[in-house]
Order: sequence, then structure tokens, then C-alpha cells
Amino acid sequence: MRARHFALLLATLTACATSPLPNAAPAGQLAHTVFFWFKPDAPPGTAHRLLTFYRTEVPRLPGVLAVLPGTARASERDVVDDSFDLGVTTVFADSDAEHVWHDHPVHKRMIAEFEPFLAKVVVYDTLVAARLQKGD
Repeated sequence: MRARHFALLLATLTACATSPLPNAAPAGQLAHTVFFWFKPDAPPGTAHRLLTFYRTEVPRLPGVLAVLPGTARASERDVVDDSFDLGVTTVFADSDAEHVWHDHPVHKRMIAEFEPFLAKVVVYDTLVAARLQKGD
């Protein structure tokens, strides 16, 4: 059941991504959402250290407007994937700021420190419409 809902969601998102929103202002900000799953043998406190890293290091970077880290909330709904250990949404001023993040020393340091303990990482990028017209 969960796979069917996920496939439907992906199809919907793909359709939305390839067709412009009617009456939408040009996209501006970018919401970069990353979900992390830790390996079972990750040292105790690894999730807390990554959470702290996001709260202290990332907000100071140029082009970062907000950093929203947190853990999964348990859900009984089939459509909700609550299997991840840590999720973080970083809001960038625009796509260019998010591209800078990929090569930034802080990002590279984070990868070097935490990648050995990660079983899986999934990323979703959302272009945030600046404004929709009433009725959309």
C-alpha cells in the first residue's frame, strides 16, 4: 500500500515539476530537504551531533534563510514515511545559494564526518513559488 501511495506522489510531483503553475510568480527560494538513516552500528549520539551541526554551522552560511532539523514523528498512516532518523529542511534564498552549499567547506566537512555512519540519504528540492494568485 505504501509503495502505491509513494508512486502516485512521485507521478504527481513529476507532473507539477514539468508544468508551470498558473499565475505563479517566478520561483525564488529553494527548500532543500534531506532525510538521513543511520547505520545500526553508528556511535551513540551521532544523530544528536548531526542535529547540532545543522543548528550551529549551517545557519551562518550565505544564502541560508532557515534551517529546520528534526526527527521522524511516528505515524500509522500508510502515506507517511517515518522510517528516517533525522530530517532537515534548509531554506536557501535561491537555487544559486543551494549550489554554493554543495562545494562549501562546511558541507564537505559534514560529509566527511557523518557519511561513514549513514545507511541512506534522500534529498528533495522544492522551488518555492513567491506568490500564487487567489483561486490557485
